[in-house]
Amino acid sequence: MKKLCLLFVVLPIFSIQIYAKDPDVAKEISRLKNKSFILKVNEAVFDPPSIGFVHTSYKINAESIPKEYNEVFYIPGRLYTIVDVKYDKKKDTLLVKLRNRKESYREIQLNFSRASTLAFKVFEEYFYNLFLRSESDLTSYKEDNYIKMINVYFSEHPELTSLSHEDQVQLIKKLENIENKEITNPALERLNDILYLQIEIKESTIYNDLQVNKMQRLASSIEKVAQTIISYDARLSTVQPIDGISFNWRVAHCNFPANTCSKEYDDIQMYILKEDLKELLNGNLSMFELANMSLVRVNGIKTTFTSWEPTGGS
Repeated sequence: MKKLCLLFVVLPIFSIQIYAKDPDVAKEISRLKNKSFILKVNEAVFDPPSIGFVHTSYKINAESIPKEYNEVFYIPGRLYTIVDVKYDKKKDTLLVKLRNRKESYREIQLNFSRASTLAFKVFEEYFYNLFLRSESDLTSYKEDNYIKMINVYFSEHPELTSLSHEDQVQLIKKLENIENKEITNPALERLNDILYLQIEIKESTIYNDLQVNKMQRLASSIEKVAQTIISYDARLSTVQPIDGISFNWRVAHCNFPANTCSKEYDDIQMYILKEDLKELLNGNLSMFELANMSLVRVNGIKTTFTSWEPTGGS
C-alpha cells in the first residue's frame, strides 16, 4: 500500500498597516526651513510664554491669530528662523517652530489644527498675519505703526496733540529709545496737570531689617539710584513737552542672612520735574532736597523725609 504524505507549509502571516503620510502642506512648509522672517508685532501681544530650561516659548494657536492685534506696541523687528516642522498624525496637528537669530532662547511655536486639510495658501494667510513677507517692508511698516501709537498714547494729552505731525513722530521715536532698553510702549502719566514719563529702574541691594530702619532703607536706596536718575537729564533734554519723570523701582529687605531670609519689597515711585533734575546735576540740590521737592510714594503712600541717614546694604 502506498503511503500518502501530506506536506504542510506554514506561511507567515503579515500584518498590513497603512501609515498616514504627512500632508502636502507639511512638505511645502518644510521647504521654508532655515529661512528667516521678521516678526511684525511685539511679543507682548502674545499670551505669557512658557519658560523652559533652554527656551522661552510663545505657543500660539495659528487659527486664533487676528489680522490685526488691538494692542499697539513698539515693533522690535526681530528676525525669526523656521527651525522645525512636525506633523502629529494622531492629533492631525502641525507644529512650526521659529527661533530668534540673535536670542536663540526666544521661540515661537505655531500650532495648526486639522493639518491634513490645511492648504498652503491658508497657512500663508495665518503666517503673514505675524511676519513680514519681505525684510524691506519693515521701515514702512514701523512708520505706519508709529502713527497708530500716536493716536493711542498721545490722544489724551493736549500738549502732545497740539504738536505738528512731524514733531509727534519724532517724539514717539525718541521715547522708544529713551531707556536704553526695549520697551513695549511709552508710559505717560499726568499728575497735578504735569505730564510725566514713567521709567523703570533697578536697585539690587538687599537691606537688613535688623540694622536699618525703613527711612534709612529708603534714603539709602534713593542714593543708590542717584547716578541712574541723573543720567536721564541728557536723554530727556530734547523731549518736549514732557516736563517730569516718574522713576519706579523695588527695594528688597529682610532679617538677615540674606540668602535664607524671606524677602519683602517696597515699591518706590519718585516724581521729579526735569528742571529739578537739572539743578541736581548742576550741584545745586542734594538727593535729600530733591526727594522732598519731589513726590515720593512708597507702596502707594506719600512719604516725606525729616532726616536723611543713608546706610549700606548687601
